[in-house]
Amino acid sequence: MVALAMPQPVIAAVNGPCIGAGLGLAVSCDVRFASQTAYFSTIFSRRGLIAEFALAWSLPRLIGRGAASDLLLSGRRVSATEALQIGLVSEILSADALLQHAIDYAHDIAENVSPRSARVIKAQLRAAEGETLPEALATADEALQGSLASADFREGMAALRERRPPAFPSP
Repeated sequence: MVALAMPQPVIAAVNGPCIGAGLGLAVSCDVRFASQTAYFSTIFSRRGLIAEFALAWSLPRLIGRGAASDLLLSGRRVSATEALQIGLVSEILSADALLQHAIDYAHDIAENVSPRSARVIKAQLRAAEGETLPEALATADEALQGSLASADFREGMAALRERRPPAFPSP
Protein backbone atom coordinates (compact mmCIF):
# COMPACT_ATOMS: atom_id res chain seq x y z
CA MET A 1 0.00 0.00 0.00
CA VAL A 2 3.07 2.24 0.09
CA ALA A 3 2.58 3.23 -3.56
CA LEU A 4 -0.85 4.67 -2.73
CA ALA A 5 0.68 7.00 -0.16
CA MET A 6 3.42 8.28 -2.47
CA PRO A 7 2.69 11.70 -3.98
CA GLN A 8 4.23 10.72 -7.33
CA PRO A 9 2.50 8.46 -9.87
CA VAL A 10 3.63 4.84 -9.45
CA ILE A 11 3.62 2.56 -12.50
CA ALA A 12 3.86 -1.24 -12.44
CA ALA A 13 5.25 -3.35 -15.28
CA VAL A 14 4.22 -6.97 -14.63
CA ASN A 15 6.18 -9.54 -16.62
CA GLY A 16 5.40 -12.97 -15.22
CA PRO A 17 3.66 -14.21 -12.07
CA CYS A 18 2.02 -11.56 -9.89
CA ILE A 19 0.79 -13.51 -6.90
CA GLY A 20 -0.09 -12.75 -3.29
CA ALA A 21 2.05 -9.91 -1.94
CA GLY A 22 3.18 -9.07 -5.48
CA LEU A 23 -0.43 -8.60 -6.47
CA GLY A 24 -0.96 -6.43 -3.39
CA LEU A 25 1.93 -4.22 -4.49
CA ALA A 26 0.73 -4.05 -8.12
CA VAL A 27 -2.83 -3.15 -7.07
CA SER A 28 -1.47 -0.29 -4.94
CA CYS A 29 0.19 1.25 -8.02
CA ASP A 30 -1.59 3.96 -9.97
CA VAL A 31 -1.22 2.27 -13.37
CA ARG A 32 -0.38 -1.31 -14.27
CA PHE A 33 0.92 -2.69 -17.58
CA ALA A 34 1.41 -6.41 -18.21
CA SER A 35 3.24 -8.61 -20.65
CA GLN A 36 1.39 -11.31 -22.55
CA THR A 37 2.96 -13.89 -20.22
CA ALA A 38 1.91 -12.19 -16.99
CA TYR A 39 -0.66 -13.81 -14.76
CA PHE A 40 -2.26 -12.85 -11.49
CA SER A 41 -3.60 -14.66 -8.43
CA THR A 42 -4.59 -13.79 -4.90
CA ILE A 43 -3.87 -17.44 -3.89
CA PHE A 44 -4.46 -16.70 -0.17
CA SER A 45 -7.64 -18.76 0.13
CA ARG A 46 -5.87 -21.75 -1.44
CA ARG A 47 -3.24 -21.60 1.29
CA GLY A 48 -5.56 -21.21 4.26
CA LEU A 49 -5.01 -17.46 4.51
CA ILE A 50 -7.22 -14.39 4.31
CA ALA A 51 -7.07 -11.42 1.93
CA GLU A 52 -3.71 -9.97 2.96
CA PHE A 53 -2.15 -6.61 2.10
CA ALA A 54 -5.54 -4.84 2.34
CA LEU A 55 -6.63 -6.45 -0.94
CA ALA A 56 -10.19 -6.76 0.43
CA TRP A 57 -10.17 -2.95 0.48
CA SER A 58 -8.10 -2.07 -2.62
CA LEU A 59 -9.09 -4.76 -5.13
CA PRO A 60 -12.86 -4.01 -5.13
CA ARG A 61 -12.09 -0.33 -5.61
CA LEU A 62 -10.02 -1.20 -8.67
CA ILE A 63 -12.03 -3.95 -10.40
CA GLY A 64 -15.41 -3.95 -8.64
CA ARG A 65 -16.78 -6.05 -5.81
CA GLY A 66 -17.95 -8.96 -7.95
CA ALA A 67 -14.64 -9.50 -9.74
CA ALA A 68 -12.69 -8.95 -6.51
CA SER A 69 -14.88 -11.48 -4.70
CA ASP A 70 -14.24 -13.98 -7.48
CA LEU A 71 -10.46 -13.56 -7.32
CA LEU A 72 -10.18 -13.42 -3.53
CA LEU A 73 -12.52 -16.34 -2.81
CA SER A 74 -11.30 -18.65 -5.59
CA GLY A 75 -7.61 -17.80 -5.55
CA ARG A 76 -7.63 -18.78 -9.22
CA ARG A 77 -5.08 -17.72 -11.82
CA VAL A 78 -6.04 -14.83 -14.10
CA SER A 79 -4.35 -14.37 -17.48
CA ALA A 80 -3.13 -10.99 -18.72
CA THR A 81 -6.05 -10.94 -21.15
CA GLU A 82 -8.61 -11.43 -18.38
CA ALA A 83 -6.76 -8.90 -16.21
CA LEU A 84 -7.21 -6.35 -19.00
CA GLN A 85 -10.89 -7.22 -19.37
CA ILE A 86 -11.63 -6.71 -15.66
CA GLY A 87 -9.56 -3.54 -15.36
CA LEU A 88 -6.69 -4.95 -13.34
CA VAL A 89 -4.20 -3.76 -15.99
CA SER A 90 -4.37 -0.91 -18.49
CA GLU A 91 -2.58 -2.53 -21.39
CA ILE A 92 -0.92 -5.77 -22.50
CA LEU A 93 2.38 -5.64 -24.35
CA SER A 94 4.98 -8.09 -25.52
CA ALA A 95 7.58 -9.01 -22.90
CA ASP A 96 10.23 -7.22 -24.98
CA ALA A 97 8.24 -3.96 -25.14
CA LEU A 98 6.80 -3.92 -21.60
CA LEU A 99 9.53 -2.19 -19.60
CA GLN A 100 10.27 0.42 -22.27
CA HIS A 101 6.55 1.20 -22.54
CA ALA A 102 6.31 1.73 -18.78
CA ILE A 103 9.41 3.93 -18.84
CA ASP A 104 8.07 5.95 -21.78
CA TYR A 105 4.75 6.38 -19.96
CA ALA A 106 6.56 7.61 -16.86
CA HIS A 107 8.70 9.98 -18.95
CA ASP A 108 5.58 11.41 -20.61
CA ILE A 109 4.08 12.15 -17.20
CA ALA A 110 7.37 13.62 -15.92
CA GLU A 111 7.76 15.86 -18.98
CA ASN A 112 4.16 16.93 -19.58
CA VAL A 113 2.21 16.74 -16.33
CA SER A 114 2.36 19.31 -13.57
CA PRO A 115 3.98 17.71 -10.50
CA ARG A 116 1.59 19.71 -8.34
CA SER A 117 -1.42 18.46 -10.29
CA ALA A 118 -0.24 14.85 -10.06
CA ARG A 119 0.15 15.15 -6.26
CA VAL A 120 -3.26 16.78 -5.84
CA ILE A 121 -5.02 14.30 -8.12
CA LYS A 122 -3.53 11.35 -6.21
CA ALA A 123 -4.71 12.93 -2.94
CA GLN A 124 -8.17 13.49 -4.46
CA LEU A 125 -8.37 9.85 -5.54
CA ARG A 126 -7.48 8.68 -2.04
CA ALA A 127 -9.88 11.07 -0.33
CA ALA A 128 -12.76 10.40 -2.72
CA GLU A 129 -12.97 6.77 -1.63
CA GLY A 130 -14.38 7.90 1.71
CA GLU A 131 -16.32 10.94 0.55
CA THR A 132 -19.87 11.49 -0.56
CA LEU A 133 -20.43 13.21 -3.92
CA PRO A 134 -21.06 16.60 -2.25
CA GLU A 135 -17.86 16.18 -0.20
CA ALA A 136 -15.88 15.24 -3.31
CA LEU A 137 -17.24 18.30 -5.12
CA ALA A 138 -16.21 20.53 -2.20
CA THR A 139 -12.75 18.94 -2.13
CA ALA A 140 -12.40 19.50 -5.88
CA ASP A 141 -13.56 23.13 -5.62
CA GLU A 142 -11.00 23.82 -2.89
CA ALA A 143 -8.23 22.09 -4.84
CA LEU A 144 -9.18 24.00 -7.99
CA GLN A 145 -8.72 27.33 -6.21
CA GLY A 146 -5.20 26.27 -5.24
CA SER A 147 -4.49 25.12 -8.80
CA LEU A 148 -5.70 28.39 -10.35
CA ALA A 149 -3.32 30.31 -8.07
CA SER A 150 -0.32 28.05 -8.75
CA ALA A 151 2.80 28.63 -10.82
CA ASP A 152 2.09 25.30 -12.54
CA PHE A 153 -1.24 26.63 -13.86
CA ARG A 154 0.42 29.81 -15.13
CA GLU A 155 3.12 27.75 -16.87
CA GLY A 156 0.58 25.29 -18.31
CA MET A 157 -1.48 28.12 -19.79
CA ALA A 158 1.62 29.92 -21.13
CA ALA A 159 2.79 26.69 -22.79
CA LEU A 160 -0.64 26.29 -24.39
CA ARG A 161 -0.68 29.89 -25.68
CA GLU A 162 2.89 29.64 -26.95
CA ARG A 163 2.36 26.15 -28.43
CA ARG A 164 5.32 24.63 -26.61
CA PRO A 165 5.83 21.87 -24.07
CA PRO A 166 5.39 23.00 -20.47
CA ALA A 167 8.37 23.58 -18.21
CA PHE A 168 6.74 23.12 -14.82
CA PRO A 169 8.62 24.31 -11.74
CA SER A 170 10.26 21.55 -9.73
CA PRO A 171 8.14 20.19 -6.87
